[in-house]
Amino acid sequence: MTPTLISGFLAILLYSLLVLLAVMQLKKNEPNDNLLKIIGLFAFASQGFYLYWVIVSNGSQNLNIFNMLALTNWLAFATLLVNSLRRNVTLMKVLVSGLAAVSTAASLVSAKDVMLSLLPISEPPRLLSISY
Repeated sequence: MTPTLISGFLAILLYSLLVLLAVMQLKKNEPNDNLLKIIGLFAFASQGFYLYWVIVSNGSQNLNIFNMLALTNWLAFATLLVNSLRRNVTLMKVLVSGLAAVSTAASLVSAKDVMLSLLPISEPPRLLSISY
């Protein structure tokens, strides 16, 4: 597995965990808000690492629609993290974290080099082999 793939899946997992804990906090006020901030910071860093390797690859910029959506949601989550330092924004964490997880998953699926690394084939199959 490539670091790009690991960081993408880690971001999706952390965002999903953040949504789950934020919903629990809205219902019962159980999880600590500082725990949500720490998980959010790790999810933000993981998605940032993923976006760097997917968008800035091979010296060019790969800005397809899914990568732009993931980048936009990443910046929205950065704004949310800064706002959460001053006030309680638990409901917004649920919404923005869910969108960030979905956009990261869409970007992960659309990345051809990432998806090709999941295939167990070491080289493409040959339909016809001609030797001279």
